[in-house]
Amino acid sequence: FSTADAVTDISGRGVGMDAVRDAITRLGGRVSIQSVPGQGAATTLHVPVAQQIADVLVMRAGAQRVAVLASQVQGMSALEGDAPAGSVDLSALWGEAPAAQRYVARLALPADQGGTLHLIVDEFQSLEEIVLRPAGNLLSPLEYLSGMTTLNDEHGQAYPVAVLNPAGLRRARPAQRAARLNAAGR
Repeated sequence: FSTADAVTDISGRGVGMDAVRDAITRLGGRVSIQSVPGQGAATTLHVPVAQQIADVLVMRAGAQRVAVLASQVQGMSALEGDAPAGSVDLSALWGEAPAAQRYVARLALPADQGGTLHLIVDEFQSLEEIVLRPAGNLLSPLEYLSGMTTLNDEHGQAYPVAVLNPAGLRRARPAQRAARLNAAGR
């Protein structure tokens, strides 16, 4: 990666993206590059913080408990009728049977990524203050994952909770749908 106008004997070669990716991966992060022919490329460096204290909204989709940063929540409501266009249904995404009553959380996204993501879940459970930890090398390739935390159930037993990244969920949705269609032979 270089911003130099010209290559000389001593400058302009920059740092290879493989070296950047290796350094970011050692930190538990990832590099993603998206390009559109004729329009350019966008490079995103995802560098996790070691630990962060944050408020989250804990939700349930099927048997899975997940969370989103409370600062990303624009609103919550019962789902009446059809889901808003472009929604991500966590039960469908993970192959869980949906509950009879569904709910929608409106999550903030950057304007260039649509501004809002509607996330369909089975239940809103609680607001919690958590310690957000990086997902680690095994889970860091999952773009929809911001990190992990642990919470205690009513019996004092700890369980892991994935903290979701709304922008990554928006990108995962079409990929998941395409994978399901390919698996079904369509």
